[in-house]
Formats: sequence, structure tokens, C-alpha cells
Amino acid sequence: MAEKNNRFNEENEKQKRHSSRGERHAAAKEKNVADRQVVSYEDVPIDKYDEPAPIQPELIKKLLKVLLIIFGCVILLLVILNWEKLSPDNVSRFIQYDLLGISQGDGYPTSINGNEITDGNFALMDEKTPVYVSDTSIVLLNDNAGQRQNLGNAFAKPILRTSRDYSMVFNAGGTGIRIFSHSNEVYNISLKNKIFCADISASGVFAAVTQSGDYLAKLNVYSKDNKEKYAYSFADYYINNISLNSDGTRAIVSGISAQKGSLVSAVYILDFSQEAYIAKYELKDNSIYDVKFFDNGNAVAIGKNESYFFDIENNKKNLISYDSKTITNYDISNEKGIALSLAKYPDGRDCDIVTISTDGKTTATISTDIKVESISNADKTVAVSFGDTIYLYDKESGKLVDQKKCEQTLKKIAMANDNIVYALGATEVIKTEMNTTVK
Repeated sequence: MAEKNNRFNEENEKQKRHSSRGERHAAAKEKNVADRQVVSYEDVPIDKYDEPAPIQPELIKKLLKVLLIIFGCVILLLVILNWEKLSPDNVSRFIQYDLLGISQGDGYPTSINGNEITDGNFALMDEKTPVYVSDTSIVLLNDNAGQRQNLGNAFAKPILRTSRDYSMVFNAGGTGIRIFSHSNEVYNISLKNKIFCADISASGVFAAVTQSGDYLAKLNVYSKDNKEKYAYSFADYYINNISLNSDGTRAIVSGISAQKGSLVSAVYILDFSQEAYIAKYELKDNSIYDVKFFDNGNAVAIGKNESYFFDIENNKKNLISYDSKTITNYDISNEKGIALSLAKYPDGRDCDIVTISTDGKTTATISTDIKVESISNADKTVAVSFGDTIYLYDKESGKLVDQKKCEQTLKKIAMANDNIVYALGATEVIKTEMNTTVK
């Protein structure tokens, strides 16, 4: 009996020890499951295997902060790079026409208003604003042919001048001047005397050279708010061309006179803070077609027999020779410099294209078999037109990279950039995209 009791007690002790080990094993297993960082498939139901882990709100907030910082840096960089262009007018223009899309238009080509437009009365106010003056209308377009402005024109001999943010139309031989921003007409004024020539700067300062009772001509310069700020009278030359620098503080002026039976031209450089001119150049046996102030402070005078580049700060005049060729056309840009078309023959055939930077350096000399009727200059390319065709040349290689045939004869072309060309046809304004890849 005692032996049975001993065996019974031993069995109970074994069961208790086994049970205790099982409880410890179970407790340890639960602890391991709780501490384990990688979930075991044994502990997750099969229908839960593909459920994505929820994104933590803190992570979303951090990501948004990073994106906002990057966006802010990009905006700051754009502001720094374009600080000079961030005028109230430019910001307003961007919001109205680029952001909100006012006057979107139906695309190019678009029919012109009026019956006649001279080639000089078609230009770009900036890279996105073609402007033309016809016998009946003054029209400002956007880059999709929408009409920003369309106003009547009553001038007998309208002449168009454009800058980055303003356009001017004056009545040559009359007294009227009209000035436009991108969105509205700023001034419609009448001067006391007949106008010979006029110009407007990117800052809104404008100038007119008029007939004068006591002198051959008189220059009057007006501030952006139409107040006279400078005047200069010319006693020896009839003034026929004027160009203002971008901030409206200086002018280059050209005039003509006859001395001892010979034609003499003169170029004046005027600073509006000084009473006397800062430079004067007399040029014998050469007619000056046009003058232009560049944005970097230099200037140019385009002549019949030769042209002249002026390094104004160093008081230097450099000759631009035509090498016995005949100038058939030219284009001058405040930012991009000069483009000349020089024909090998008097009838204008086989033109050479010469481009010169605003520093006076020749950037391209290109031989063609084209009779150039219009020319326009960009940074890396230069375009010319003949008849109904536009030809695009790469400045670096001198190669013809593209040509586009239009549906009508072209009177004038104007490049918006290296591959976008606007063109004035007989009845339409045309916009074409050229291929700039050198073949």
C-alpha cells in the first residue's frame, strides 16, 4: 500500500513539473510574439497578408514640409534670376494673359485688320506679343493670336516703335503720339510741332524729335508719367533717327546735312543728366538708316555704305565694313545684337548673313544663294525670308537647318526665340515652329 502511494505521489509530481514547464513555455512564446519585430505568417490570418501598412500622419507632414521647402527654393531662384523683369506691369501681364488666359485666340495664321501694313510696322513687343499697325488699326496679339488690343488708327503716316513692355505709334510729319502697354492705351497725346522721329524705352521713358522754329530740330524727352525731363536743340543737322537705352537715361541720335556739296551724317550720344552731348561723330558720304542702343550700354548705327559700333564707355567707334557688298536688309535687337544681309550683286542676289553681338564681336558669317527680303536674329540661330519661304541657319555651324514654305508672300519676319518665327504676310500674321537640329 505504501508503495502504491509513493508511485502515485511521484506521478503527481511529474504532472506538476510538466504542467509548469508548459506554462513557462506558453508564457515565453507569448513574450516572444509580443517582442518580435517581424510578423510571422503563423501568427497572421492568410487574408491579411497583402494589407499595406498605414502611412503615419507624421510622415505625411514631413514630406509636405520637404516639398514646400523645395518649391520655395525654386520660386526664390526664379525671382533672383528675373528680378529686373518683375515690375508690377510684368506681374499683372503674367496673371492676366499667361495664368488666366485672357484673349486666348484661335491660333495662327490670323487675318490682319486693314488693307495695308508696311514692313516696318510689324514687330514684337516682347517674345509673346506681335504688334502691327495697318492703315485702319493698331493690333496687339498674344502667342495664340488672341487680340490683346485692337484700336482704330487715324494717322496718315504711322510709325511703330516697340520695347519690352511698351509700344509707341507716332504720326511722322504730324503731331500725334500713342503709347500702349500690354493691356491698355497709356497715352494719346498731341505735340506742338511736327514729329521727325521718336522712340520709347523699356522703362516707359519716351522721346520725340520735332521741328523747331529756331533750330533744325529739337529733342524732348518725357518721363513715364508724361512730364518733360530733358531737351536738346540741333543747329547743324536734320535729325532722322533716335533710340533710347533701356532705362531711358541716354539716347543715340543720327542726322544728315550737306557740306560743300557732299552728304555728311552725324551721330550724337546724349546723356540726359548733362546739357552737352557726351560724344559726336561726323561720317562723310554715308547715309544712316537706323540707330539702336543695346541693353549693355553699347550702340550701333546702320549705314548705307558701312555701319558703326560704339563702345560708349570707352568712347570708341569701330567700323563694320561691308567688303564692297550691298546691304539689303538688317535687324537690330537690344539684347541679341545685329544681323546684316549683304548681297554680292547689286540686284540683291546671293546674300551673306553677318551677325554681331552687343559687344561688337562677329558671331557668324554665312554664305547663301538667297535674295534676302527680311532677316531676324536670335541667340543661336538667324532666320531670313525670300518670297513665301523662311530659311533658318545655325550660327555656330553656318548650316541651313530648316526651311518652311508659307501660303503667301512674306513681307517681314520676327524671331521670338531660336525656333519660333512670326511672319507678316499679305493678308495674315503667321507663326511657325522651325527645326533647329543641325543635320
